[in-house]
Amino acid sequence: MTWKPRSSSLGGYFNCDFRAAFDRAIAGGLLDEIPQEPSPYADFGTCCHYKLQTSVGATFPDGNHAPSPEQRAVAASLHADGKLDEMIDKVAHCARAALPVSPDGKPWLAETEFKLPIISGHIDFLSQDYSTIGDLKTTSRKPDHQRLKPEHLWQGIAYKIGVTRKFGVEPKNLWYLYADSLRGQWAMLVNVDLHSPEMRELEQHALEYIKYLRSKRLFKEARPRMGMHCSAGFCPHVSRCKDRFVPPSTTIIEAPAPVATTPAVSNFLKPKG
Repeated sequence: MTWKPRSSSLGGYFNCDFRAAFDRAIAGGLLDEIPQEPSPYADFGTCCHYKLQTSVGATFPDGNHAPSPEQRAVAASLHADGKLDEMIDKVAHCARAALPVSPDGKPWLAETEFKLPIISGHIDFLSQDYSTIGDLKTTSRKPDHQRLKPEHLWQGIAYKIGVTRKFGVEPKNLWYLYADSLRGQWAMLVNVDLHSPEMRELEQHALEYIKYLRSKRLFKEARPRMGMHCSAGFCPHVSRCKDRFVPPSTTIIEAPAPVATTPAVSNFLKPKG
């Protein structure tokens, strides 16, 4: 068995294992991949990541990850009129103000890659003593209730598994840095204690779920769990489920909305005499 989930996809798979079944079927040549249009949001995030990483002197152990001209061009569709670089600078500057200091005093490692038999991934920020993992998320609004998004927590747990197994050191800390991609005016930092009982419990759940995703059971037991997460999680297979399961409307009536008519002055408000 060669297929392995990516850390960044694990949260989406927890929402819907049907998505994992699609990805695994494509990797195994059982299903054609749906061509994906370049994402301005993803490419803008890539540009901001690189700007932040280079501006704090991070080192790239697995090669330079500078955005390509094509990615910059797609990202520019969000900030036209020559404002792309201006917005990238704003987002990076805001995020840099909240960026934690590396615990060992050495430059952060950027885009550290791991490929394990069970999972793979790229880590935005990793301390050189492997004790701390960090991830930048560019977003147009703060997460609900200003708390870490659950799908990102699963991603961070997967990163911990990757670092522990690749480098033989168990990370202690995880942080997520959310930065305003719309105006570059706010940043929100969330810290996670990876050694807490709750996080160790989640790690065991993650390991068991990864085992399930890679087993024969996946194709027998996966169910299409359609919901708000389909589009919010940027699932590449959303059209497959909708076309197969969701009936289209058969009748659409477009009538003008009624216009309320209210007298300028009601009778009981009119002055007497």
